[in-house]
Amino acid sequence: THELLRPLLEASGVPSSCLGFPLRLIVVSLLFCLGQLRNLKDMTWTSSFGNTAVAISLGVIIWRSLDGSYLPGGRFFAGGQFAPVANPWSVGPSTALLALRLSYSVSCHYNAP
Repeated sequence: THELLRPLLEASGVPSSCLGFPLRLIVVSLLFCLGQLRNLKDMTWTSSFGNTAVAISLGVIIWRSLDGSYLPGGRFFAGGQFAPVANPWSVGPSTALLALRLSYSVSCHYNAP
């Protein structure tokens, strides 16, 4: 959250002195308050909002992929050579990271509304 929120706040003109520990304190306080809720029924709209945001993001990525925006010469091409495609059956440190993230996601959303 911190790495996503910092650029947004910097672009909004928030002083850099407020982006370190104070920002973390605000995020932890907010998460603590949400963790104290006994009934998450009133928070169901956030789940719908999140699912809608993910669907829109996915649609934009697919649209840009199909219209060539990510190809060399395209509007969003970052430059450089394409990275070699990894073997889909290879196992390494990134596999453990993927398993960790998937298990965390499942445990976070298991009891969500």
